[in-house]
Amino acid sequence: MKFEVFKFDNVESTNILAHDLAKKGHKNFLVLANTQTNGKGRLNRVWVSEEGGLYLSIVLDISNFEKLEHSNFVASLSVLTTLKEFSTNINDFNDLKYSIKWPNDILVNNHKICGILSELNFNENYIVIGIGVNLNNSIYKVNKLNNKNNANNNTNNKNNKNNKSVYNAISLNQLFNTKKYNNDENNMNNNLINKDLFLSRLLSNFNNYLNMNSSELLEVYNNNSETLNKDVKIILNDKEITGKVINIDYNGLYLDTNSELGVILIEVGDCIHLR
Repeated sequence: MKFEVFKFDNVESTNILAHDLAKKGHKNFLVLANTQTNGKGRLNRVWVSEEGGLYLSIVLDISNFEKLEHSNFVASLSVLTTLKEFSTNINDFNDLKYSIKWPNDILVNNHKICGILSELNFNENYIVIGIGVNLNNSIYKVNKLNNKNNANNNTNNKNNKNNKSVYNAISLNQLFNTKKYNNDENNMNNNLINKDLFLSRLLSNFNNYLNMNSSELLEVYNNNSETLNKDVKIILNDKEITGKVINIDYNGLYLDTNSELGVILIEVGDCIHLR
């Protein structure tokens, strides 16, 4: 699939702009920006979007799109695969573990490097898939915000003190420079990652996964899941449910509550890995 590309220096949010363009009749396109002033994360969180990161929204026409339920899986695996490719190409970082935290955060060694936000408009027959990847951007403000969110989410209950709803962030640039130069700022290359090349590989991987059959796509996703077989806490509005994740499919996450509730299906919610 070929995408029409709209490039901007600075926008409020690529997702907001993508909705505007889709409602004007554009189909199968992407919005790309160098920075965002009001980047959108899941559950009304802010996505800090300073220069150096990759911020884009992919819009798919779903009027004849049979694989709508696959979109989050396709996006997550596309980013994860591209990150793995860059790790291999720049340095042989075989000790890095890239994984997916349900529903669609990408982690590297348990640090968040990418977030994905999908927004569906059934009336206009399109879906917006917002993707933010920490490449060459500074993550100081990101982690400052994450630490605040974690402090707000944790209570005085001692069982909660090691549980994170938001993982500390890392950028690919920081990751490579830390390993290569041991955080020596005099030697660090602040533009180590070629964003254009990363985007090109990301879109290529996106198309590959978009054309993959359902069972194979699900198998690849679960093989890269950080959440599968984990003990988790799910936050649903004002309710919390704990249990072990025994399966993930296109319907959602299956949680064994080890209670009279038995195994329940979680379609949406904030997922916290219990340490």
